Amino acid sequence: MLYTVKRAMYLSVLDFRECFFLGFANLLPRNHLSDRLCCHLVRKSGVEIGPDSVIWGPLDIRPIGGAKRIKIGHRVFINSRTRFGCPEPGSIIIGNHVAIGPKCVFE
Repeated sequence: MLYTVKRAMYLSVLDFRECFFLGFANLLPRNHLSDRLCCHLVRKSGVEIGPDSVIWGPLDIRPIGGAKRIKIGHRVFINSRTRFGCPEPGSIIIGNHVAIGPKCVFE
């Protein structure tokens, strides 16, 4: 019982971290510096992102907790309003040198 409570508390901290960093990244204005900062904040939320990738926000990840199941390669461009739906046990993997247009949905 105690293990289950500790695990639930740990998961809620990770979910809070994901919501905080994604929410902050989605509030940034669009300019060169903010695009790099947005990518760094999305990385802090739990998404694995390779080097030299650019994200134009906002980015939507559903369900909460799904960020850790998304892997993005290096030199990837993600345009605005992209949505990732990644329920358990699935995952989303985007390779290297990929450009994603606006309003794309990955389910």
